[in-house]
Amino acid sequence: MKRLIGITLVCVISLGLIPGCSPVVIEGQETSGTSEKAPASPKDDYYRYINEDRLKDAVFEYGEKTAGSAFDQKMIDDQIESVILDTVSGAGYEKGSEEYLIQTAYNAFREYDFENEPIPEDLTTVLDEINNVKTVDELLKIDVKLIKDYGLNGMLGISVGTNYFASGENIMTFVQQTGVLNCDFETVRDDSFAFNSLVNDVKVIMQTMGYDVDSAEGYGRELAVVAMELYGSTDMDIVDSFWPYEYMSIHSADEINKIFTNIELMEYLEEVGFDLKYCDEFCVVDYDQVVCLNSLFVDENIDALKTWEICKVYYSFMRFIAPHYILLKGYVKDSYDTPEEQAINEISQMFTDQTDPIYVERFYTKDMDDALRSMCDDIRGGYRELIKNADWLTETTRNGLLEKLENIIYITGTDLKRHDNSKYAGIGGNYFQIMIQYNKISRQDFIDSLSKPVDRKEISMSMQMFNACYDATTNSITITSAITNAPFFDVNADYYTNLGGLGSVIAHEMGHAFDSDCIVFDKNGVYDPEWIADEDMKVIKERDEKAASYFEDNFTVFGIYHVDGEQTLGENYADLGGMECVTSLAKNNEDLKKIFENYATIWSEKAVDEAIIDQIAYDSHSPNLIRTNAILSSLDSFYEAYGVKEGDGMYIAPGDRVSRWY
Repeated sequence: MKRLIGITLVCVISLGLIPGCSPVVIEGQETSGTSEKAPASPKDDYYRYINEDRLKDAVFEYGEKTAGSAFDQKMIDDQIESVILDTVSGAGYEKGSEEYLIQTAYNAFREYDFENEPIPEDLTTVLDEINNVKTVDELLKIDVKLIKDYGLNGMLGISVGTNYFASGENIMTFVQQTGVLNCDFETVRDDSFAFNSLVNDVKVIMQTMGYDVDSAEGYGRELAVVAMELYGSTDMDIVDSFWPYEYMSIHSADEINKIFTNIELMEYLEEVGFDLKYCDEFCVVDYDQVVCLNSLFVDENIDALKTWEICKVYYSFMRFIAPHYILLKGYVKDSYDTPEEQAINEISQMFTDQTDPIYVERFYTKDMDDALRSMCDDIRGGYRELIKNADWLTETTRNGLLEKLENIIYITGTDLKRHDNSKYAGIGGNYFQIMIQYNKISRQDFIDSLSKPVDRKEISMSMQMFNACYDATTNSITITSAITNAPFFDVNADYYTNLGGLGSVIAHEMGHAFDSDCIVFDKNGVYDPEWIADEDMKVIKERDEKAASYFEDNFTVFGIYHVDGEQTLGENYADLGGMECVTSLAKNNEDLKKIFENYATIWSEKAVDEAIIDQIAYDSHSPNLIRTNAILSSLDSFYEAYGVKEGDGMYIAPGDRVSRWY
């Protein structure tokens, strides 16, 4: 279970923040009835000063909750569309190549008549097999088939995950199950409606399997009972946690076999295709849930369990099944896009791994990569000085942090490699067959990964995704090609403008290596809280508490909702430490202003009230306006660049400011 710590550029607010010593009120987004404000001053409201014109003219599209984003997602979408259409119109591709798969899948999708094509025989056969099982052993043999041949996830929640406790290793992992089908445990905690919804969905599906209404509802209720038992054993603190490694435990194969008294687990894993030589240890995320899972897999529950498996197949292949049953019509949305638009959307979503290398080759250049990596090295140099001068830490810890800093690697578009064409050369047939074949290959790669060492440069996200992230288990930063566009990054732009844009994002991600969560991973990505001296952790926690209070006590939304200082601490500190780093690279006030201006620009966006309130409640990131003004109000360099004085809106008394490194 690899946790990727990244920036999520979907949360923002509108205009109106004025920092000060008393709690600050952030207004809702501007409407047609909003009164005109006087022009903003950089000393009073820097976010509005930079973004006012953009946000004033931003228009919410129908159904959208945000507008005025600094990043042009449509540009990326158009680029992906051009990759797909140009590829489809080409010829002479080698069988199994990315281009071959895109063209083959695109044409097959266009030709597939979802409304009138019979339900694939493979699906009807496997559904009948599930429906006819009498024992758990029989069901698990079909579960193996669904994993290997259809690419579905197994019922036991077993996965291949990164071993947090050993460098460069994968390990068999029992992930925590957070729900059963559409029954989400977080929703259950607040409202039992989720159980009723599960019963109703099962009732509909089982009717299409030939059962009468009462029998179908009975199957739904039996599955709901199983779901309730699983929910009762689930540690909801883990569900809520951003960092499940704190709850993980390592168990030997013998210990796991003692838990699974109702299942021949090793036989099951071997049939799936795992090499048992590498199944000597298991990582368990939620121990009590695993114990409960074993207790549920008994023949007395076979009707509930086979219903679970049937519904899982339906959910995975609903669009191939639903058109043939009036009861299921509502489970597949009608599309009003043209056939070409539908095909483009399908390929961009389902075959991202194939479009990705073509996208990188077309839109990410060596000049861009050279400039990006050079900037990353500069940022590393900035952190090197900050850590060296952090005399509030012991010398031993500073040296350890410096070693970790030097061991950070960058992953960019140049690290993305094309696949082995021979693996995919046999793919063909109608669209359902292509999907099954493709899923089967992907699943086999996943199974094989258990026996392979962790590749620190493995691409963990699509390069056409607008993002950047730090991975504590590999001590690496991934920077996608999509984010290397203006205003975040422009190879022809001024260096300090880029530093305030993507540079601040990279510095943010690099800063995660030293935040309160990731600092417990050593330079090799091993989870080891003991490697930081107790006296240093004590000081770090004291500074954490002050920083949490700074954001929580000084900033509110609508005058009611306080930012949760603890919930947002990691991201706020990454923002603050990142800006302390990039500003340390500036030579003068002119450089600083370029950094500050683009930093405020990249967070430009406004959102509807509901989105803002949800963000305050659930998101680990502060609203973007706070990410701008609250961060800058704690930087002495900002005061120097703009001459901010007591009485100005951006002023925070020196004793009340917080710092990550100073």
